[in-house]
Amino acid sequence: MNRTYAGLGPAGRRALVMAALAAISSGYVQAGVADDAIPVGAAPAEAGGGDGGERQIEEIVVTAQKRSQKLIDVPLSVQVHSAETLENAVIQDVADLSLITPGVTISRVIANTSPYIRGIGTTSPLTGVESAVATYIDGIYQPATIGNIFAFNNISSIEILKGPQGTLYGRNATGGVINIKTRDPSFDPTAQIKLGYQNYDTQTVTAYLSRGFSDSVAADLAIYNTDQNDGFGENTTLGTEFLTEEEFSVRSKVLVDVSPDTQIRFVGDLTHINSDKGVGAVPIRDGDDGVYNDVAFTDTVAGFPYGAEVDSQGASLQFDHSFESLSLKFISAYRDIDSYQQFSQLADPEIPSAVEVRTNNHQKTYSNELQLTSNLNGRLSWIAGIFHLEDEAVYDSPDGFTVSALTPFGQLKVVNIGSTQKLKSISGYVDGSWAWDDRTTLIGGVRYTLDARDFVGLKNPTDEVQVIDGEPVVVTVPTAVVQTGSSNDSKVTYRAVVERKLRDELMVYLSYATGFKSGGFAGNAPENPALRPENVKATELGTKMELFDRRLRLSAAAFHYDYEDLQVTRIEGVAPISENAAKAKIDGVEIEGALNVLPGLDLSFGGQYLDARYTDYTSVPAFVPVEGGISNASAPPIDASGNQLRLSPKYTANFGISYAFSVGNDEIRINGNYLYNDGYYFYADERVRQGSFDVINAKVGWYFDDGRYSVSLIGKNLADSEYFVACRCGDTAGDQASYAEPRRYGIEVEGRF
Repeated sequence: MNRTYAGLGPAGRRALVMAALAAISSGYVQAGVADDAIPVGAAPAEAGGGDGGERQIEEIVVTAQKRSQKLIDVPLSVQVHSAETLENAVIQDVADLSLITPGVTISRVIANTSPYIRGIGTTSPLTGVESAVATYIDGIYQPATIGNIFAFNNISSIEILKGPQGTLYGRNATGGVINIKTRDPSFDPTAQIKLGYQNYDTQTVTAYLSRGFSDSVAADLAIYNTDQNDGFGENTTLGTEFLTEEEFSVRSKVLVDVSPDTQIRFVGDLTHINSDKGVGAVPIRDGDDGVYNDVAFTDTVAGFPYGAEVDSQGASLQFDHSFESLSLKFISAYRDIDSYQQFSQLADPEIPSAVEVRTNNHQKTYSNELQLTSNLNGRLSWIAGIFHLEDEAVYDSPDGFTVSALTPFGQLKVVNIGSTQKLKSISGYVDGSWAWDDRTTLIGGVRYTLDARDFVGLKNPTDEVQVIDGEPVVVTVPTAVVQTGSSNDSKVTYRAVVERKLRDELMVYLSYATGFKSGGFAGNAPENPALRPENVKATELGTKMELFDRRLRLSAAAFHYDYEDLQVTRIEGVAPISENAAKAKIDGVEIEGALNVLPGLDLSFGGQYLDARYTDYTSVPAFVPVEGGISNASAPPIDASGNQLRLSPKYTANFGISYAFSVGNDEIRINGNYLYNDGYYFYADERVRQGSFDVINAKVGWYFDDGRYSVSLIGKNLADSEYFVACRCGDTAGDQASYAEPRRYGIEVEGRF
């Protein structure tokens, strides 16, 4: 994995970033930012800091229902993380969100990310198969699971909507939505530059720059660059660093205030990631032969290099106009993702059937959304829209699957796989609320979705090794499997909610919602039949309140899901098998809140109990460990009905603390976050389980010169908990897992101008 982006290696990218910052920041200094400007990311004015003043919990405004509302007025489970919260909890990319959000588990498999919310997610990322948890950035749907692990330094907030979103966010959102909002450019010159260094020789440079260029045009530039040069572990066979990562991204938004009623936003972004994190490279179980007994938790003995390179770019246009009685929004977006992945299906070079895979993935997406929102302050408010999506996902293994030599045959090409899947989707939705009286509101929404897919795939076995008279022989197998197909999935999804304000600071609600995730074809397993759509019906009873003069904010919910035709993936031999499990039920209770204890001292907390089980899942392939080795043997199929859904911990909880106090004219800020996860299974047979684990993050910062400058010490996973976030535990190749990050610590220096 030594490809470089745009001809630049890590040193070249760092030089480019620093040169750009020097050139641009000089313009900001010359622009003369006012001395009393509020520094970006500083504590809000009402926070009081350490001055002993009065303080309330900060009021949160969300767009979970595609209009700005106070969090306490939104009758659904939504957890909001502000930019300040993310920074204080040392949340550095999307995969870290599970550390501060109970009920959320995020699995990473090489360059693919699979979020799970309340037990619903995508079992294994397959080319062309979308996630059950939809990700949106500034209202733009991100269909690819590949490359969806990214870092931002221009976040405004992240909203996590829990439960099926069948109307406003109906695009395959059976599990929920991760709604990421970035900052709009400021007309006042603003610059925020951060330099960081962490263990494992990790160097980070980030910058956010914004300014106005006229009375009506402003633009920003967000740059992120990180290089982790030392791996968390070592490939002891190849003698190379293992589990390293490089990431470079740049994102810019241009805001044009055409008039007080009309705004246009242009956005462009570019990201490059080179990483071998998230690979399932080391067996969980040691063999009796001692081969793995001395292998460290983050080391591997794989005889093949691992890694993934992802290049992603996109552009979008958003047009907003307010009429007297309604608002119009139009968003048009394009995204292009290229990825190259190289990995082994088995970790041991001594095992004859070890298979090395090299694949290319290319995904192009066009989307358009037209939305009308009522502006009147009467008893009726509504949103209506049309959403159009076209997506093309191409999978290619040009070098084929190769097998490690039994004799001097060298690397043998076993099979070539290629496929193209095209999706055209159109949907229309309407969602509205009716104020029955001063305290009671009725909410309802409906969406119609039509997905049409065309698929062509090729699986061409070229060579295989057969043992004849005790000797391995290469046999040519020219037979090709060609699959063509099409599918048309249509569905009406809806929701109905009754909301009751018991008083201004206390609301209860009862909701019933349906969700739909369309089917499709597994691009890297073209011989598989098309997946059927999966459906979920959810009932939720919840409450939201603000107490003690808004010093305590509390949300609680109890929920029940009926989940049908779950789309699951398992491995048979070395080939992925996609299929639909029958039925499952999910029951749970969750709580989330924040408390201002004293001026300058805030607590946050959350917890979830989850009972997520298959209710009808029979004839599930089963496996048993091979004695004295690391591989598995096939066992008679089992009935997994009653077993726990994968990556669905029964208990999760988090606790956060934020304390700020003054030292002379400076301020010290201390932040900590604790996560408890009860553990989860990786496969329906409940044979392999990740036990319970704890994760502690912390940040201590010294802020001086009115908060313009800061020096902070940061730590992630300070207890150095060892746990896996993904595992291939359902095939004969053995049980191989992907690691969570070990203990990280470092220093950050930041300036705001």
